[in-house]
Amino acid sequence: MILPPVRLLSPEDGTRFQGRRTRVILQWESVGPLGEDEWYGVSLRYWADGGLRYSGAWVKQDNWLVPKELHRKPDPKEPGFQWDVTLMLQTGTKADGGRDGVPVNAVSETREFYWD
Repeated sequence: MILPPVRLLSPEDGTRFQGRRTRVILQWESVGPLGEDEWYGVSLRYWADGGLRYSGAWVKQDNWLVPKELHRKPDPKEPGFQWDVTLMLQTGTKADGGRDGVPVNAVSETREFYWD
């Protein structure tokens, strides 16, 4: 059964952040306590070096601190970061040690922010 999407809280779509020392925290509404095999899958995307790049994490909390290493990573012609969140059910572990799983809800809306 597919559940409703997670509701994103902040930052608002189109928000601009200034400086590498700025903490960029993505936040969403909690769906309640997560099971041992349930995670929020945070997907972050940006354009760099002529291609779409991906970052993100599987987390238990209802927020994620964007790594400072991503500051100014996007191509100047496509300077935004797009992000969304999906509730994931872990079904195994990949060969590289990462989690493998399936979504249990629809993907949230996609928002964009800029980090100059």
